Amino acid sequence: MPRWEDMRDDLFGAVVSVQPAMSKAQQDEVVEIMRSRGHDMGWNAIRMPGRRTLQNWDAETHEAVLVALVDRMKPSSNDWAAVVALLRPKGYTFSDGALM
Repeated sequence: MPRWEDMRDDLFGAVVSVQPAMSKAQQDEVVEIMRSRGHDMGWNAIRMPGRRTLQNWDAETHEAVLVALVDRMKPSSNDWAAVVALLRPKGYTFSDGALM
């Protein structure tokens, strides 16, 4: 059985792959949500403003980005079904209803 961190990363990738490209306004909103959760970041490659420092991508960061994307994009039932279809080959057996 996959670990939650692995599933979250795969779920994030699946959600992003079934969504159309984000507009500049949507990108700005994702950044705003991430900043409200304590992540000091910009949109482009998650670069830090000012002095160059590296953003540590960990399970918490992936979860925060995934939650921000879902909050902003509000996937439909069909989107969730497509996400589940992409995750099944990776060994996940939950239904799309479990994600909604």
